[in-house]
Amino acid sequence: MILTSSGNFVDPFELKEQDVLIQDIACSLAGQPRFSGHTGTTYSVAEHSVITLCSLVSNCSIILLKPETLKQALMHDAPEAYISDIPGPVKESINKKYDNAIQNIEEEIWKVIASKYNLPIRLKKEVLLADKEALAGELVTFFSEGATVLKDQLKYKGTINHLYEIINKAIEDFNDITDEHFLKSRTYYFLSDFFRILIPNVYSESIDLSMEPLSKEDAEYLFLETWKLLNLM
Repeated sequence: MILTSSGNFVDPFELKEQDVLIQDIACSLAGQPRFSGHTGTTYSVAEHSVITLCSLVSNCSIILLKPETLKQALMHDAPEAYISDIPGPVKESINKKYDNAIQNIEEEIWKVIASKYNLPIRLKKEVLLADKEALAGELVTFFSEGATVLKDQLKYKGTINHLYEIINKAIEDFNDITDEHFLKSRTYYFLSDFFRILIPNVYSESIDLSMEPLSKEDAEYLFLETWKLLNLM
């Protein structure tokens, strides 16, 4: 059993829908560093989740994106709120040695979260690609020379962008939209709030991640407010 930020005792191995609270997920992911904290600056799983959403929007035709796909992008690492973030190479080794132990646990937790929030259980291929691009951007941003080796291990064939470039490209693509039907859609109004209000308020007008890192409170706020906007769609 673990004690969550909401004051509830939760068994990750017997997770129930009533155990899952978006506030707990946001708080936990905002407090967990990516890459086991080896980035040299604060960078949380919650911030990575929002970057993945930005990557999705910059990669795809925004007009064709469905609300559940956007939600998947934000929530793709939500199981880590209950079993913590484990570095990819370590997770892979554990899975190989112990019959996919971590993968199986994450999948079971994800099924409960997906059911709670009416999300497809299978992650969309667009979300998986966006997650890879976000990871590639993180490697370049935080690890410079070492990123080349890790990139090759990822077998990622696309263009590697720095994190602020991913965000800026998503904003530019959004600002170029002229489709009248889409401009009247709920998806448009979500993205309008997300890119024109929320992102600049958190990252500053320049959207430059070389600035001071987000605090845990800011990362939690960014994740929660993004989720709220998604649920207005």
